[in-house]
Amino acid sequence: MTHDELLKKVSPDLYLAATYPSWHALRSVVQLHKPYLVNDVYLCDVEPIEYPCPTIQAIEWDLKELHE
Repeated sequence: MTHDELLKKVSPDLYLAATYPSWHALRSVVQLHKPYLVNDVYLCDVEPIEYPCPTIQAIEWDLKELHE
């Protein structure tokens, strides 16, 4: 999923904000780990590795588990 799609998924609604108090912190982490393009490869803004970095991969995996 793209960074924008992931940000949209972690945009808190009233249910998520009430159920998961750390939801805002999760969104902040996603905002920090945004991709940027270098020589046709997307890299993570926080870690100098290919995007999606392990942090974003873990968040995507957890969101998948949450919505199944």
